[in-house]
Parts: sequence; structure tokens; C-alpha cells
Amino acid sequence: MKQKHGNADGKEPTDLSSEDDRGSTGSRLIEFLDEMHATMPDVPEEEAQRDIEEAIAAIRNQSKP
Repeated sequence: MKQKHGNADGKEPTDLSSEDDRGSTGSRLIEFLDEMHATMPDVPEEEAQRDIEEAIAAIRNQSKP
């Protein structure tokens, strides 16, 4: 959680989180995404879209209680 500190002049609080913290978080996110992409199957966009549409249709066609 970012720490905030009020300015002496009463203006908006100043964000005290360091740029290093944001850089570290960004680096971890990039590392995570790289790992996920390495394990994901290579599926053509059209096939993925078709799968999504089929799943949506199946949910919409379920009998409601």
C-alpha cells in the first residue's frame, strides 16, 4: 500500500512510494508474464475467439433454475 503524506500547504498528499519500488514491481510483473507466456499453448486468434464464443453460448443456453 502506498504511503501518503499531507503537504504543509494543504494540497493533495504526496506519494512517498519510491520509484525503485515501482520499478521492482514492474520487473516482477514482466517476469511473471514471461513465465506465463512460456507455458501457454500457441493458439491462433481465430480458434481462441471461437472457443470463447462457444463458451458464452453454452452459458447462455443453460437452463435457469
